[in-house]
Amino acid sequence: MNGTPLFDDATLTAGFLPDPYQLPMYSGGFIDASYLGTGCVGFGGENPDVRINLQGTSMLLRIYFISNQAEDTALVVNDPSGAWHCVDDSYQTPHPTLDFASPLEGRYDIWVTTYDTQQTHNGTLFITELDSNHPIP
Repeated sequence: MNGTPLFDDATLTAGFLPDPYQLPMYSGGFIDASYLGTGCVGFGGENPDVRINLQGTSMLLRIYFISNQAEDTALVVNDPSGAWHCVDDSYQTPHPTLDFASPLEGRYDIWVTTYDTQQTHNGTLFITELDSNHPIP
């Protein structure tokens, strides 16, 4: 959990621009996320894919991933309080979305998981404060 992120370690200040923050990346790994509890699915890496250090106060922090081939992926996020959040599909798509209302300031470690340890899926991770930004079917 404390390892160096594979793709990015970014600081975002409330009201960040451009919104959404976008990061091309790929999903997957060899660690089964189900050990984290109910709703945690797929396989991810030992270290987070992305670490976001959120500064300031916001009404919403939304994290979502869209694979280039519309492949099914899931999200695992460890928030600044140490709580785990997991989600699979959202908005009638195979793309996962996690919303944090009035998000805590601090570190968000993010993994994008796949359902097969032998596969990775290229795509884009999006982080936004705008409710209108989400995966659209």
